[in-house]
Amino acid sequence: WTNPHSYIQMMAPETDGAKVVEWSFELGAPMYLYARGWRPKTLKAGDKISVRFYPLRNGQPGGMVVDIVTADGRKLGQKA
Repeated sequence: WTNPHSYIQMMAPETDGAKVVEWSFELGAPMYLYARGWRPKTLKAGDKISVRFYPLRNGQPGGMVVDIVTADGRKLGQKA
């Protein structure tokens, strides 16, 4: 929860399961996230989530979040 943008760091296994890779996902500014129901403790370390995102152009593991679905099915978007 920092300006100008918030980030989520996530560890996820590669497709073949051979190793775990760290991903970096960018979100909007905290004021926009708050308006859409996000709070600083909405996600906690160890939470299982699914992320839909626009990938980085350079092919590195990360991108801009479109939405996140939590393990209990809640959808957390960042667009109105």
